[in-house]
Amino acid sequence: MSYKIPVSPSMVRSLTGGLQNAEQLFDGDTSTAWFPGWNPLHYPAVIIVDVEKVYNLSKIRLFDGSGKPKLRFWATPAEAQPYQLLIEAQLDAYQQWTTLEVSAQARFIKIELSDIQGDKVVGEIEFYAEDIIKSGSGQTVTPPPVIPLQPRTGAALKLGSNGFHWVPAKLLEPFVLYREYQCWDWMEAERGVNRFEPTDGASGNYDTHYQLLKSLGIRPVACVNQTPDWLLEGYPKKNGRKDFKPVPWGESTLEPRAYRFFARFLFQLAARYGRAKIEAKVLTINAKSRWTGDGPNRSHSGLDLLEFIEVWNEPDKWWSDPEAYFSPQEYAAMLSAGYDGHEGRLGVGHGIKTADPSMKVVMGGLSNFNVDYLKQMKAWFVTHRKDRAFPADVINFHHYSNKNQALKPNFEEGIAPEADNLQMKLRELVQYTRRELPGKAFWFSEFGYDTRQNSPQRAVPYTQHDIETVQGMWIVRSYLEAIAAGVDAAFVYNIIDEDNEHNGLFQSSGLAYSAKAGFGKKKSWQMVRELAETLNGATLIANQSAGQLRMYVFEKEGNTFNISWTLNNTISDIPKKG
Repeated sequence: MSYKIPVSPSMVRSLTGGLQNAEQLFDGDTSTAWFPGWNPLHYPAVIIVDVEKVYNLSKIRLFDGSGKPKLRFWATPAEAQPYQLLIEAQLDAYQQWTTLEVSAQARFIKIELSDIQGDKVVGEIEFYAEDIIKSGSGQTVTPPPVIPLQPRTGAALKLGSNGFHWVPAKLLEPFVLYREYQCWDWMEAERGVNRFEPTDGASGNYDTHYQLLKSLGIRPVACVNQTPDWLLEGYPKKNGRKDFKPVPWGESTLEPRAYRFFARFLFQLAARYGRAKIEAKVLTINAKSRWTGDGPNRSHSGLDLLEFIEVWNEPDKWWSDPEAYFSPQEYAAMLSAGYDGHEGRLGVGHGIKTADPSMKVVMGGLSNFNVDYLKQMKAWFVTHRKDRAFPADVINFHHYSNKNQALKPNFEEGIAPEADNLQMKLRELVQYTRRELPGKAFWFSEFGYDTRQNSPQRAVPYTQHDIETVQGMWIVRSYLEAIAAGVDAAFVYNIIDEDNEHNGLFQSSGLAYSAKAGFGKKKSWQMVRELAETLNGATLIANQSAGQLRMYVFEKEGNTFNISWTLNNTISDIPKKG
């Protein structure tokens, strides 16, 4: 059995000139790469990785990007000893993982990139060792446990964010919950067969990605949405849109059976990444190589890497085309199909709970606080399910505090959460859930503010506070208002900005900048991290707010502290710990 050797940026140093970005080989993100620059004098480029202990190195795993240079690896157990050439790899694959078998005792690993063939020739490197390693004195010891980025307990467990699998893991430090948007056709581009490692689209390697998140103590939420092209045949207004209901053209969208293809895929996702072992003959892994010739996906079940699957995103998008908007009854039919194959009536191999009863099913986040939509769904379940139960473990809503409450198409500018009465609105929904849907968790899975002036959901700078500071203040206060309202989790949108700067809405909602901008952290990221550290191990025990004062009292390790801020026409300074 092999053990992945942890590598941090501080372990990496460059021996040649060029850009100092070699640590991007170990950031958990295949879209970033080690690129020493375009100057030929900087090649061959050489770096050394000091993994700080002597390991019995058994294999090297690398993500081969573009170009076909050579990559050489050397190793030595001590700097005073000569390096041994381990392997020379010709990077002739494309956008895929490659495994190199090696055998050596290694503490210092030297990597040489032969020449310039692009800026993304290798996106990620992983080192693996056998279970037994040797210390510097030669004594055998067991491997150290993987240390999470920031272990969290107490109220900090309620802090989540939104994003995609290509976001660098280092940006997820403040969070325990990570809601990821996953397009269905990334994993099922061809009808009836699936790819997860690698995926059909978006350069995904979900086995590796989920394992990384688990090792860091981060709990991913797979928010699966978007309909594959093969299921949209016959739709007259497709025009590149993929958010239409996943129903064959002409079938009734009120019948759970119409959602059988989606329910079948959700079964496969839960079977692979849940806890339960499923017979191999039931799994539908694509047995053909991709066009890159990287071989078929391997069939796996019961990997225990995923705890939550969310069934679609914002099904109640009333502002969109009729094909994309689900009525409460239509979404109820799809949720029932996705939950357990509509109580098994869709047959073998359909539904999340059918594959793994322990997997948590998350209701697709509704676009705003509309309890009537929820009530109509509940009425449908009472009528159409024999158990009369609401088939989800988590009730889920989105909301953006805006000057114009007419919702997204008519947004004007963002407002502070207190000006929006956010806590009261959330508390009413939480209380409804606790009363009418006992045992269900309640998530507030999208909120946030943009930092570009062309967005109708922008934060508003004032006095000495610039727009990024106000974004951070309002996000921190939204988290605190949500916790005070009793939510089980709150997720900021988004972890990074989009690269598109033209369409303002939600394009600059990130706590960090976009990939093009190098994923630099905004002020809001630092403020949320400080909040996570403050709330780690803490429990809210009292709300002593009054008038223009917000004050929440927390208990931590037998001591109490408060987080407070004052309101002035609903605009205030950064919350202070006292």
